[in-house]
Amino acid sequence: MSLLPHPGRTNILQHHIDIEPGNKPRNSVPCRYAAARRKRRKKDGTVRFCIDYRKLNEITIRDAYPLPRIDDILNTLQHAQFLSTLDLRFGYWQVEMDKESKPLIAFVTDKGLFECTVMSFGLTNAPATLQRLMVIVLGGLKWECCLHLQDLQKAFLALADANITLKSSKCNFCRPKMKYLGHIIAPGGIKSDSDLISTVTKFTQPTKTKEVQAFLGLTGYYRRFIENYAKIVEPLIKLLRTTQSTTLRSSLP
Repeated sequence: MSLLPHPGRTNILQHHIDIEPGNKPRNSVPCRYAAARRKRRKKDGTVRFCIDYRKLNEITIRDAYPLPRIDDILNTLQHAQFLSTLDLRFGYWQVEMDKESKPLIAFVTDKGLFECTVMSFGLTNAPATLQRLMVIVLGGLKWECCLHLQDLQKAFLALADANITLKSSKCNFCRPKMKYLGHIIAPGGIKSDSDLISTVTKFTQPTKTKEVQAFLGLTGYYRRFIENYAKIVEPLIKLLRTTQSTTLRSSLP
């Protein structure tokens, strides 16, 4: 496994962007932002690099490649005795852009125009491409040792063969208890993360449709831990149905 401080470059695949027929790339002027925001960093002190690709995403053909279901992952992990997590070093940046797509993700700043050579954060199909890469690289290890992680050496060799590097400071090895995607996984079973549950309990009373949808999305993530969840939230679901029906009727000629 490479110990270089910079991301690797996989040769397994490249990211490609398909534009919907009849559309062409859109440009925009640099966004204004305060000087204090230039110093904003991530929790580990590194720079958070993000580009606003909303205009490009609006005309991009969506990649339907499925992401794994969180409940399937948790069901597979619940009997594991020891847990490990591997975090890629700038995972998106380890995937190169293909030649035709590079001009599409060019971005403008107060220092000039730049063109990315690797897959950028914020692209609508980036998660699907990374998931496809992991499925190809890990191959038969998925749902076997790469969720139980009983054989880390196989995972390391597969990543090394694909020239993918990890970020050691964010990797965890052989732990009996671990936080994972808002859950606590331990030998005794799987529980919801109390730190995130507080977000639900402190949620202010919704007054708008989007706020009701946000609340349902937040609580629905933990529905497996809530008995009769569907019955409890049915009044809110009914309210959304009524609101959407009213909106539809008012928009008809």
